[in-house]
Amino acid sequence: MGTVLYHFTVVDSTNVCAAKLLSQNRLKPGTIVLTDHQTAGQGQIGRDWHSAPGLNLCLSCVLYPKIHPQQQFQISMAVALAVRETVAAICKERAVCIKWPNDVYVGDLKIAGILIQNAIQGNGITSSIAGIGLNVNEVDFPEHLPNPTSLKVERYRSLMMNIPTDGHLRNRELEIHAVLDMLVGNLTTRTLQIGKDGSQLYEAYQEVLYLRNIPSRFRLSNETETMEGRILRVDPQGQLVIQWLNGTLAKFQHREIEFVV
Repeated sequence: MGTVLYHFTVVDSTNVCAAKLLSQNRLKPGTIVLTDHQTAGQGQIGRDWHSAPGLNLCLSCVLYPKIHPQQQFQISMAVALAVRETVAAICKERAVCIKWPNDVYVGDLKIAGILIQNAIQGNGITSSIAGIGLNVNEVDFPEHLPNPTSLKVERYRSLMMNIPTDGHLRNRELEIHAVLDMLVGNLTTRTLQIGKDGSQLYEAYQEVLYLRNIPSRFRLSNETETMEGRILRVDPQGQLVIQWLNGTLAKFQHREIEFVV
């Protein structure tokens, strides 16, 4: 992972850029496309991914997983675990979880988003592009973002909780390339488990699942009312398994249900 790296000052989207490069030539497995600034970063469900220029990690990695399409959630688990482990190593005093399917949260705040785009042909995945947006040094987020945070903000909270101003925070930048090196190492370890150690990925993912076994509220797609239940697990196909208050179980695909936090 990362032995080939394309570093751009600015691109529209690292996933789009990686796809263009992939359409021209077969890239080496683990190739990374990195940029200082995305003008049209992509998030889940067609949403934009905000990132201030030069302050955060915006990258995509190219994989060729030897798995069947029905196993593709292993890719999401591997990448999300790698990002989560990178964040947890820096935010040691904070609870770092994976919000299904693959956002990374510190407490109830979102610190990273992941967008997996798989090319499927027949019974195989010909290639996978894993886009990662990790907030590193940003502290002033747009007001429309509901719950953002960054490594810089969280390190401040963990180590300097008693300092009342942001002055110290702004002077304590994290070295983005040091964070990148850590992330690449974790990605290497986790993506090598795809197909070979899928059960290990699955067990590790369940252990850090956001709101697992905690009574929570959810809203079904296209409905206004909320329902209370608790997350039991995510099944191997990536479906969220919820137990409602009446004891019944239900499974949901991504975009069929949302968290009410």
